[in-house]
Amino acid sequence: MRRVSELEEQQPRRSRTWLRAPLLGGVAAAALVLLLVLTNGLPDAGSGQPGAPLAEQPKLGNAARVTPDGSVPDQQPVFKSALLIGLRSDHTGDSDHYPYSEYRTVLVAPDNGELKEISSSEGILMPYKMGFWEIDTEKKSHGGKEVQILSAAPAGKQSSDSKRLEQSPGDVKSKLTSNIAQQDTLTMERLSFAGNRYVAVEQQVESRSGAAGVRSYVWIKNIEQLAVNRTLAFAAASELNIPLTDFFSADRIIGLSPRQWTLVRKPGRWTAQALVEGTNEMQLRELSAAPPEKVASFDRLSAPWEEIWERVPKATDAYSSPAGETVAVVTNDTVAFYLNGSALADKPALTLKLKDAESIIMMQWATGSYVERWKNEAGELLSASR
Repeated sequence: MRRVSELEEQQPRRSRTWLRAPLLGGVAAAALVLLLVLTNGLPDAGSGQPGAPLAEQPKLGNAARVTPDGSVPDQQPVFKSALLIGLRSDHTGDSDHYPYSEYRTVLVAPDNGELKEISSSEGILMPYKMGFWEIDTEKKSHGGKEVQILSAAPAGKQSSDSKRLEQSPGDVKSKLTSNIAQQDTLTMERLSFAGNRYVAVEQQVESRSGAAGVRSYVWIKNIEQLAVNRTLAFAAASELNIPLTDFFSADRIIGLSPRQWTLVRKPGRWTAQALVEGTNEMQLRELSAAPPEKVASFDRLSAPWEEIWERVPKATDAYSSPAGETVAVVTNDTVAFYLNGSALADKPALTLKLKDAESIIMMQWATGSYVERWKNEAGELLSASR
């Protein structure tokens, strides 16, 4: 509310003669104050917005809150989601190995009202359709050095399937093996993202002539495209993948490769990035649109970054459950899980220690009746893989 002296100063000078009468001036000022009060109401102490009823004041803690499934955050939340966390740690390689990676999966779920680490194991256990698939690594050899490539199979069948493939020399395997000396050679392959249907894969390939040196490739694949019997013989034109055009129209990816694209993590979200066409190097450009939900589902934060940083100043990333009641906050060496309702809990309910330079490549959630199923089935699969 402006002061009377301010109102006086804004009046035209020719009208100020009547203000010299104190009584009339007081009556006019009182009338003006009464008019403003009747129009706008009394100011609310502490509301920060004079004239607005208390019930209409924005609640700063909830202003940025959006639960990924669209529901209102619980005022008295409880943990009700399970999750599978996929982790990767990289090694640069040495005289005996090309660059390679190690993977592990951790199952976290509520148990008797508390969030707990249920089980863990090496490799990636990924939810797919009505069950689970395992993504593991296979060791090959090239030039006297060990090469690591990826393989996938329904959970519990990885070993038997690999053995069966090694013992059945199909036409495709025979053809690829016989031509490996005439083709480029795959020397590194790693998983950079795992969802509930699709995966992102990075590759390094050694040219057969040596003139082009080592080239890099990125692909989005259906998990079943890693289930075929694979060798080190490489041809980009025949590499199995899911193209961008399956999700975006051609006019939205002008200047970008429709085949070579991937998901890259940024704080709080996955981004879709594709190879810039006409370049010899691995130059990626981020798409303006978010990744398709079929590829990266439940990719929204249910707590504002300001609140996350208030709890964890060193936070570098964060994930939320579909219902929003669980927020996983990532630092360089930990993943801390907070209960989340109208505000984040003051302290984490569970903290997982990360290995040196270990990164998250999968964060898949289960809700409702699937929570107990994951605890039983995924927990048993992970325990059996130890």
